[in-house]
Amino acid sequence: MSGSKTYLNVPFAQKDEARALGARWDAANKKWFVPADKDITLFAKWQAAPLEMSAATMLTKPPASAIKKKF
Repeated sequence: MSGSKTYLNVPFAQKDEARALGARWDAANKKWFVPADKDITLFAKWQAAPLEMSAATMLTKPPASAIKKKF
C-alpha cells in the first residue's frame, strides 16, 4: 500500500454523500480523500481531470521558456 492519497474536490453541500461512500477528511490539508481500500471509481464526480488541472496550471503560471528577460 502506498502512502499517497487521492484527493477529491468535494463541495461542502456534497460532503455527506462523499463521506457515506467512504471518503475521509484530511484536516491538515482541508481536503477530502479516498482511502486506499475504497474503489476510486465511486468518487469519479469529485476527481479533477488531469487535463483540466494542467490547463489551470498553465493559466496561472507560464512556463519558464515563455518568459523573456529584457536587458
